[in-house]
Amino acid sequence: MKLVIWNKKSGVNNDNDAILDGVNKLKESDDVVICEVEDLLSGSYKEKVDTTKLTHIVAIGGDGTVNISATKAVQHDCKLVVIPAGTFNHFAKHNDLSLDIPTAFEVFENGQTELIDIGKVNDTYFCNFVSVGFYADVIHERVRGQKHELSKWPSFLKALIKEVKVAKSMRTIFELNETEVVKKTPLVFVGNGKYEMGSFDILNNRQSLKEHCLQVLLLKDFGKVKMLAFMLAAMSFDATKSKGIESISLSEFSVHIANSESVAVSLDGEAVELSLPLKFKTCPSTLQLVKSC
Repeated sequence: MKLVIWNKKSGVNNDNDAILDGVNKLKESDDVVICEVEDLLSGSYKEKVDTTKLTHIVAIGGDGTVNISATKAVQHDCKLVVIPAGTFNHFAKHNDLSLDIPTAFEVFENGQTELIDIGKVNDTYFCNFVSVGFYADVIHERVRGQKHELSKWPSFLKALIKEVKVAKSMRTIFELNETEVVKKTPLVFVGNGKYEMGSFDILNNRQSLKEHCLQVLLLKDFGKVKMLAFMLAAMSFDATKSKGIESISLSEFSVHIANSESVAVSLDGEAVELSLPLKFKTCPSTLQLVKSC
């Protein structure tokens, strides 16, 4: 069976007609099930999905939808097809997937499979990155704002202003091979693969998702004003190579936050609360991604 996970709320300027055309063509096959992401999360399709042999999962949406779909693809040992219909589509861009909707649907029929890495924190997979600290707090506050009927971007701006005012550094303990390293930082970023920064959405590109590593970035503790200025500047240059960020590549490690049992994180752009310690590892060549030939 082929499962289509569709987030109809993704993105801001999607080609809805092209998506509908692609979905209708998929419906012509007897072994295709269309599932809206809300139904999958609420459990409406859980038993059917969990007990059925899947060959493909098609993700229609943004990076959050891709994360849900990739997790299912790994759990079912099946192929992932991405129809990028989100705001930023980091995963699609960084894997050289077509952003043209009709072309993306064609990959489902004519593409070839490539094995790529996926990250894991505790029991949760991530395709792009996990953030702890300032950025994660902004995302959680944005989500709270959206519950009060604010749209995404006004809510994000309001959250950004609020969190800048209260931003503070964390006493972060990294454990690697039984060795502990203590760092004071306002932001921890763990990427699936090595990132390059320097675009409007900051995350410009990734060198590869086949290097079997996680990239850990720690923003230096230099105050609220400089922190915000640095993050804005990261839209125009690769901040990973600057003195304001400490960068290291690891395959497995743990993170503790002093005096905390759980922590708010941003995982592939979604607001999540995870128990501490955060146990990170890379899962090499685990995700079967379908790409154009």
